[in-house]
Amino acid sequence: MSQTADFSDMISSFSVSGVNRLTYVNGYWGDDGRYIGGNLLALPIVASIQQPTGAQLRLLPEGQRVEDSIVVYTSSPLNTANTPGGEKADRVQYQGLTYEVQSQMDWTGNGNYTGAICKRIDV
Repeated sequence: MSQTADFSDMISSFSVSGVNRLTYVNGYWGDDGRYIGGNLLALPIVASIQQPTGAQLRLLPEGQRVEDSIVVYTSSPLNTANTPGGEKADRVQYQGLTYEVQSQMDWTGNGNYTGAICKRIDV
């Protein structure tokens, strides 16, 4: 029987304080079939913030590769901008800046953590 590693404790040991997940709550589907996001709810998360590698930046569309980006490693899955249902992406607040989740690498089944590439947005 194979044993899955749990890296969530390692994420905690390299985590930084003051990281918030901003997620939309109370959203609904409009008459036109589009998702209308509700209110943003700020939730503190345990996360390690890193600069993206070149390989990670190549996961983003071409026009977004030069923008200010971070990678957020956390055991809390984040919603991306690329959901089939059109839900709004989560945002991450870190050091007074706001970032929007663009892409997520999911290792929850093989390490109990995720890595999300986030680009800085003006709010």
